[in-house]
Amino acid sequence: MAKGFKTGGRRPGSKNKATVLREQAIQALAAQPRMTPLEFLDGIINSKSPLIDPRLKVTAAGIAARCVHTQPKATVRRDEPRRNSRHHSAAGV
Repeated sequence: MAKGFKTGGRRPGSKNKATVLREQAIQALAAQPRMTPLEFLDGIINSKSPLIDPRLKVTAAGIAARCVHTQPKATVRRDEPRRNSRHHSAAGV
């Protein structure tokens, strides 16, 4: 019978077996010398280990995509007048 408080189980903050194995897999990837961050992310994405969560793979793929594919910069169309320009007169605004 319960004594009004927890009497067994894992201690708070201790890691379960899957967490320990996942952290070991990531540390093994990170321990390789001369590995670029992009190669590290690629290692996570292409890992065959069932311990690597698919959500982690998707997150790593998104980060890697931002490294490889840059976003286009904002451009001003030449056929439109520029706003807030000092060259506009008060009557022309």
